[in-house]
Amino acid sequence: MNRIDPLLQSNKDIMKNTRLLIIDHDVCRYHSFDLMMWTLYHLVREGNFDRYSTLRPEYYPLVDPNSTVADRVMCLKTYARSIDPSACFDQEDKVMSISEYDVLVGRMLSSGDAWTTPTDLSVRLDPIFERRDMTGFLLRYPNDVNHPIYEEKLTVIEDANVNDTELGVGLIIQNRINAVMLASVDQAIDLTASLSKNGYGEHITFMIGRYGYNYEFEDGRPYYPKHNEILGQFELKYHHEYGYFDPFTGISNQRYEERLYADSEKS
Repeated sequence: MNRIDPLLQSNKDIMKNTRLLIIDHDVCRYHSFDLMMWTLYHLVREGNFDRYSTLRPEYYPLVDPNSTVADRVMCLKTYARSIDPSACFDQEDKVMSISEYDVLVGRMLSSGDAWTTPTDLSVRLDPIFERRDMTGFLLRYPNDVNHPIYEEKLTVIEDANVNDTELGVGLIIQNRINAVMLASVDQAIDLTASLSKNGYGEHITFMIGRYGYNYEFEDGRPYYPKHNEILGQFELKYHHEYGYFDPFTGISNQRYEERLYADSEKS
């Protein structure tokens, strides 16, 4: 199937009569990147160099003093096969459950020493919320200091379990959602299956982040979208649509650096 970026048409005609839920993990803010950098920072701060030294070679740009922030973002965006920071080390810990991951993100957000890395979707989605037939909902973590410029146009729901399937399904059913923007293809599949079990009849457009963890890898690089066949079956069975968006479209290293520093000075 030909998967397109539904946001390539980022103008006021992109969606009509839409009730959009943004599940804000790695959508408006690159949480898994901030968590990875926070993890590395605390390994150094605590003197845990045995663990620090097991960082896998593909992630060396994350600790290279000559790397720009944009270099580091693109490194993790391309090569990370999981949102779990422990997967970036040779001596990988046991795989985190999604609930354990949300707890760790919550600790980072309340710590006061985490970097905030917005995606360009914090700005880029603003025009579509000018439409009268567009209704937006934003599910976000408590204590998240990243605020999209269109936030006041949305209904904001804060919950510590942003990635919880049951929570997402409840919000979709309660608010008659017909479009969902989220970071993970696995989450899109879980939501689809659970919505079917709950008898939800709306056709939904799922927009999924173009991150390495949503791809199969070959020769150390992402080459094919994960679960593409399953998504095709879901499209035929449930009449949902699935597409991909790039959270960092058209941002050069220099411009991205300038914007991050400008945002940090404002805060």
